[in-house]
Amino acid sequence: PVKVSINDTIVCPLFQTTFDSKNTNPAAIINWSNGATGNTMITNVPQTYFVRVKIGLCAKTDTFVLTNYPREYYMGNDLRYCNTIDTMLTLNFPNISNVVWNNEVPGAQFRLTKPGVISAKWLNSHNCPESDSINVNLFPNPKLNLGPDTILCLSEKPILDAGPGMQSYFWYNGVKDQMIVARDSGLYWVEVKDWEG
Repeated sequence: PVKVSINDTIVCPLFQTTFDSKNTNPAAIINWSNGATGNTMITNVPQTYFVRVKIGLCAKTDTFVLTNYPREYYMGNDLRYCNTIDTMLTLNFPNISNVVWNNEVPGAQFRLTKPGVISAKWLNSHNCPESDSINVNLFPNPKLNLGPDTILCLSEKPILDAGPGMQSYFWYNGVKDQMIVARDSGLYWVEVKDWEG
């Protein structure tokens, strides 16, 4: 009888895997489903394969599967900051090692002080290489000026304008409009949020 048995295999993505029919008979004709011939086949494409070994009039076929370990980790969503950036990014996933930021800074933490693309590479729990990147955006705070402190006559009712084009307005008294009328003396303040957040 012709003997051939190849186990299903799971490896890191893009890892070159050699499958061996383990047939030592020089008269054997060995054909693999990807077109390879001979005792071994090398591939990195995950899919179902088969090998057919024929010796004389006898033949046997074995089917096997190559799969990849799934990706385990991602860095998350892009980041947005207003006015300044000074924070620590941390990759504290379980069972990762060899973290490198932007191809130069090793370690699980990276001090972020400026906008741009931040990339990281690491080895996951199966020792497979993974990488990801995020965009870090920096937006200036919106310009806001209600004008100088003012002394007015009681009959005057000035309009305070927080400026056009904001996503939201919130005045000291709960009003959510761009402008309010100053009816009484006192401290007036407003908080605005632009469309960049």
